[in-house]
Amino acid sequence: MKLQELKERVDQALQSERNKNLEVCIPNNKGGMGGISATGVKYAGQGIDWDGGKFFVWPEKEMQEIKQRAYTEDFDTVKEAYRHAYKQLEAINIIMWESYMIKDRDFGRKQGEQIMQILDQWASKH
Repeated sequence: MKLQELKERVDQALQSERNKNLEVCIPNNKGGMGGISATGVKYAGQGIDWDGGKFFVWPEKEMQEIKQRAYTEDFDTVKEAYRHAYKQLEAINIIMWESYMIKDRDFGRKQGEQIMQILDQWASKH
């Protein structure tokens, strides 16, 4: 993007009175629920010397590039945690089904301890 295009977009936004106090932000790709995750702008200005010919927008907080590989690794980790949790829930379901529904006996301390053991195993891995 060139500075002229940025100016045109800013001028267009400023045609509406309600946009005069919009916060200027930089998307930071952190993700999450709701609106786009963003970092505010601390300063904007023209570069000098080696950076002549550039116009910089400086974030309030330091930003780091997030590699696609990091996203993939995080996703794989979460996916594996869900897979493991599903197996644990399946084991709990079997305990409850066999002790309560099929054998028509009370759900007791032994089954509760088995379920707690499964949950402890899951918690120790996550």
